[in-house]
Amino acid sequence: HGQRPLTCPLPPGVQQAPPVTSVLDDGTLEFKNGERAKPEVFLFCTGYNFTFPFLDKKVGVNVQEHHVWPLYKFLIPPAYPSLFIVGICRAICPFPHFHVQTKFVLSVLDGSFRLPSREDMEKDVELDIAARRARGIATRHILKLDSEQWAYNDEIARLGGFEPLPRYWSNLYESNKVFRARDMLNYKTHNYTVLDNMEWKVHDLHGQELQKPLAVKKQ
Repeated sequence: HGQRPLTCPLPPGVQQAPPVTSVLDDGTLEFKNGERAKPEVFLFCTGYNFTFPFLDKKVGVNVQEHHVWPLYKFLIPPAYPSLFIVGICRAICPFPHFHVQTKFVLSVLDGSFRLPSREDMEKDVELDIAARRARGIATRHILKLDSEQWAYNDEIARLGGFEPLPRYWSNLYESNKVFRARDMLNYKTHNYTVLDNMEWKVHDLHGQELQKPLAVKKQ
């Protein structure tokens, strides 16, 4: 992989390597750092591409480098505002995110939120894309919200006039990323208990309460 090296323990027989630059005739892999290895299996994990062959061109949905646009608030094609594409964003906490998007869709359908004109929605999309590119976000990562999902969720809740997600969601999610970075092999065995709108606690598999990461404690 091309990310920063993982520092947590890895499963037996697993080691990290930089990206593959070439495959030699005998099946040997050559890595970016010049080292070589000859695996029994070389598995391509290439992800997926978006495609909408069932949509008429008049709907106006385009795909470019893993980016689907124009979608007002990542949901609505301005040229066809009765269509809603829910759940297209990546690196999000799925079901709370889908919940908020669905409530926003309902606010549009019942008239609680009146959509801007097509021109204004298109302008909103253009400005959002430009702002993300100005921050160095590549086109293929525009749909990747990660920690920005919380501000996005709050924004569409405000527009739709409904209650935002409880505050514990963002803190719990961001803390879980820290737990994963520390112990990739065991973080999924943690048990979380929500105490109220803000507070939660976490226990390991043996019932011992774990310390919350300090970096995200007050979110």
